[in-house]
Amino acid sequence: MNFSKSSLISLVTALTVASPSLARVEDGTADLLETLDQNGVEVIINGPRCKDAPVHGMYSFTGMRRVMNLCPGSSVDAVDHDTVRHETAHAIQHCVNTERGTALTDPIASLHKLRDMVNEFVPAEVVTFVKETYPEDHWLVEFEAQLMSRIFTATELEEMFLMRCTAR
Repeated sequence: MNFSKSSLISLVTALTVASPSLARVEDGTADLLETLDQNGVEVIINGPRCKDAPVHGMYSFTGMRRVMNLCPGSSVDAVDHDTVRHETAHAIQHCVNTERGTALTDPIASLHKLRDMVNEFVPAEVVTFVKETYPEDHWLVEFEAQLMSRIFTATELEEMFLMRCTAR
C-alpha cells in the first residue's frame, strides 16, 4: 500500500462535502462486497461469529488478515446494507492507520472536522449507543464509521477502499 498525503487529504475533503442519508438499500452493495472479497477482506455471511454476539456485522483483523462478518439472518434489509457500508468504513480506517503508522483507533478525519460532521449527520441516539456500547478509545472510529455509512454510497466507499487499501 502506498498512500500519499494527497490521497488522505482527498478522503478528508470528501468527508466535508458529502450529503447525508439514512439507512438505505443500494444497488452497489453487492459490488462492494465482491470488491472487498477480491481484495483481501474475507466476507463471511451468517457465520459462527453471528451467534456469538447480537450484532449486524463486524470487521476484524490480525495484521492485514481482514475479515468482515455480516449477520443479516434470513433476509436482507436497509440496515444490512448500512452495516456493509459501516464495516467497510472500518476497513478503510484500518488501511489508512496502517499506512500512517497511527493507532488503529484513530479516525481518518481531524478531531474538529469529525466532531462537526458527527454533530450534523449522526443522530444523538446513535452517539449515545456508541458511548454505551464501546470502550472510550473506540468511540472516534465508531463515530466516523457511523458518519461514513450515512454520507457515502456503497459505490463511493468501494472507490475509497480501492484507493486506500489496494496497490491500484
